[in-house]
Amino acid sequence: MNAKLPQQTIPAHCSKCQALLPAGETNPDWVRHVRINAGVSLREMAKRIGISAAYMCDIENGRRKCPDRVRDEIRQLWRK
Repeated sequence: MNAKLPQQTIPAHCSKCQALLPAGETNPDWVRHVRINAGVSLREMAKRIGISAAYMCDIENGRRKCPDRVRDEIRQLWRK
């Protein structure tokens, strides 16, 4: 069974990060904001997460929903 883990509290690195991430959702603007603030290219972030750059681009542009696993990986990058 895939039990959902409780949502983790994300540290507020900047007010924009918090504003772009409503509880339980992944805003495409938040994904892009985190990536840019981490100083990584779209391709590098996709590689670190284990997805294709095209898929990462689709997430950032709102064409695909961001899966929980990908969101968790982005949060790990954000915390660094």
